[in-house]
Amino acid sequence: MQDTKIVALSGGQRARLAMLIQRLKNPNFYLLDELTNHLDIEGQEALEEELCTHGAAALLVSHDRSFVRNVGNRFWQVIGQQIKEVDDPEAFFESELAADNLDHSAAKRSSDDRPTAAISAITPRKRRQNGS
Repeated sequence: MQDTKIVALSGGQRARLAMLIQRLKNPNFYLLDELTNHLDIEGQEALEEELCTHGAAALLVSHDRSFVRNVGNRFWQVIGQQIKEVDDPEAFFESELAADNLDHSAAKRSSDDRPTAAISAITPRKRRQNGS
């Protein structure tokens, strides 16, 4: 694998490589947008572990319920052109599930009123413990 050219790597392998490169720079802040899209389960678990143990702050955007629940300790929703802090990401995920169950045209008509993104943050001082 060490001799494999980057262009031959899968999307998940490239994402893990990019995260490794960033980690070697020892950042104190990550800004991540839908990073789990190309990760396999092993890669996602490694990313979660890295974000929760590294001690850096992170601001991330994700539609991945499990990932957001596992790493976030502060949450915001983007609704229209506004952002508001919420206690947990469940309202966003429930609205996404409801929209998926609606007819596409009905969902489009009400799209201005429903959350369009979940933003999660990890702060190093108030790290959430598993099970809490």
